[in-house]
Amino acid sequence: MEIGKRRAKAGWRSWLSFFPFLIVALMCYGPVANPVLASQQTPPVSIDLKVVPGQEPFSLTVELSITANVRVSNAVFVIETQAPVKSDTMRLPLQLEPKRPFQTKIRLRTDKEGEHVLNFAIKAQAEGYVTAGTNERRYLVVDGKNPARLMTGQELRRGKREGVIKKLNEQLRKDPNSGVTLDTYLAGRLEQVEGPIRIEVRRPQALASPAPGIEPWEKGIIIDNSDKVMRDLDPITVIGRALFRDRNGNLQPFVNATIDIRDDDFGPDEQITSTITNWNGDFSAVVNNDDGWFQDGRDIYIRIRATNSRFRVQDCSYWPDWTYDWVTGTRDNLSDGTVVDFGSFWLVDYQEAAILF
Repeated sequence: MEIGKRRAKAGWRSWLSFFPFLIVALMCYGPVANPVLASQQTPPVSIDLKVVPGQEPFSLTVELSITANVRVSNAVFVIETQAPVKSDTMRLPLQLEPKRPFQTKIRLRTDKEGEHVLNFAIKAQAEGYVTAGTNERRYLVVDGKNPARLMTGQELRRGKREGVIKKLNEQLRKDPNSGVTLDTYLAGRLEQVEGPIRIEVRRPQALASPAPGIEPWEKGIIIDNSDKVMRDLDPITVIGRALFRDRNGNLQPFVNATIDIRDDDFGPDEQITSTITNWNGDFSAVVNNDDGWFQDGRDIYIRIRATNSRFRVQDCSYWPDWTYDWVTGTRDNLSDGTVVDFGSFWLVDYQEAAILF
């Protein structure tokens, strides 16, 4: 009995002596990591946009404040759009002095309902920059009834998300095998890059591993077969290059992003494998062409996620947090030995997420 007491006391002393180190360990390596805040470098030229409140359903007025943060020349303001949106000021030459904002008002109008994509761009020259402009993307949202709105991609995404989740859950309850996911509604769009690509020379970067598997909320909707696919059976090679536009409007490689290679199936889609973009934005993977019985070959599409094994950029406005992603079109009924080249494409939506990543 006395020996047992001494052992108990010795055990308590041992734990007490270890306690300060345990506290330090939990503070440094605890299960809940402190959030890391990212900031962007100041662009050569900045644009601030403010909508003048109005009641018109097909037009609105925008107050622009344009500031040169360095000395620039040959500055031009341009509104870029393929949508049926018009303005009296689609192009405006500027004389900008550093730190002295240039202010003006423009009126936007359209005769068509929908979400119209607009780029408010500054094109200029400055020493040390390939181009010294900037680019702000907005969406002119028109429903024909309420006042027209000018929204950022994040604002538009947040506005849609709650209704989309409700609609998605209702559809999955009716038809669990519909294969519909949040990506169907919320994934960003891509645009093919044609012709030669001019990119600033960058030093090679250390590469992380891709984020493993699928997102937690996709279980039951996506079948994850990434651990079962034999690449040496009827191989298909998938290649491509992911780019984004920085604050100056220049194309830059989207480095260290997770590339999910998926098969568009009847019912739940199949996650085949994941890879990572390299320092030049390129990616490559080899998968098999085992598409199952009565199939004509895999139907491959690509999902790009702003995540890897180290970090992610996500929208935390609703639970569950949603990692920003972009989805390509599908290449159907592929033959054995095919090289599927998705080419060079840039991430059209969610530019802020791409820049931060």
